[in-house]
This record gives sequence, structure tokens and C-alpha cells, in this order.
Amino acid sequence: MVPLRLPALRERRQDIRALALHFLNRANQDHQRNVHLAPQALQWLEEQDWPGNIRELGNLIERAVLLTDATHLSADALAAWAESETLTPPVPGLGSLPQAELRDYRSIDSHSAEELREVLRRHHGNQSRAARALGLTPRQFAYRWRRYGSTIPDA
Repeated sequence: MVPLRLPALRERRQDIRALALHFLNRANQDHQRNVHLAPQALQWLEEQDWPGNIRELGNLIERAVLLTDATHLSADALAAWAESETLTPPVPGLGSLPQAELRDYRSIDSHSAEELREVLRRHHGNQSRAARALGLTPRQFAYRWRRYGSTIPDA
């Protein structure tokens, strides 16, 4: 057996930007999101020590992508997410997250077919904007749309 030493992420700061963008792209694709990192956010990421190494960085990016309503993540927003990740147990820690970045739970019956149709019409067929206006993710909107047996009209 040959021992391999993989340096900690804090010793390879030049890799942080590429890794963060990789995790961001993967999280956006996996969760049908379109979130970006502000330049200051990338700089903030490069300044962190990352005691959990690459896994901690990846978890922070994915958590921010999943829970934010913003399209661009700032350094301050990432710092808030990073701080909340260290809280235990994780569920009670959600109370300390920035409230603007949390979505309220919506039951499957939260919107009628007519309401979905009207909001989609107001947003010229753009499902993402319609979903956001209703406080839903695009995925939740599409699920409700299919549930009512509707087809997406041409904008």
C-alpha cells in the first residue's frame, strides 16, 4: 500500500473557486435552479479555512442553492448559510437563517388550477416567474400544473 497525502482545502486555496463553481453548476442542474455567486462571494469562499474540506464547501453551496430565493448569492448570504450549518441539531438551526431566504411550506392544494393559469398568463408563460410569484419552486409549480391535467400554453 502506498500512502497518499491529500492536502487540506485551506492549503489549496487556488482550487476553491473552481470547486465552488463545479458544486454550484451541479446543484443548479440537480435542483432545476439558476443561482449565481457574486464575485465577492467567491472571494469570501477562498478566504475560509474549510475544516470539513471539499465536502463542507459542496454542502454549503448546495444548501444555499436549495434554500435561497435570490438569483445571486452575496458573500453575506453565504456567511449566514455557513454559520447556520454549524448549528446542531440542524432542524432547529433553520430558525436562525435569514427569513427572506426561506420558503414557506405550501400544501399540494395551495393553489387552484385557475390561479395557476392566471399567474402563468400574467408572466407570459414563464413558469419560473409564475412559480416565484406564488411562493413555489418551478418544480412545485410544474407538479401542480400536471396534477390538474393542464398543458403549458404558448406564451
